[in-house]
Amino acid sequence: MPHDCDPLPPPPPIKVLIVEDEFILAIALQETLEALGYVVTGSGRLGKDP
Repeated sequence: MPHDCDPLPPPPPIKVLIVEDEFILAIALQETLEALGYVVTGSGRLGKDP
């Protein structure tokens, strides 16, 4: 017997903040995550310069 209920809405996308010192790695990681359906909210560096 079918139900007249609406199906559950899809879950919201997972948001990610990238923290990486190497710019090229951060861009590659962002592209990979976005291809997998994640939302990259931003990126930045953290740490001390040698």
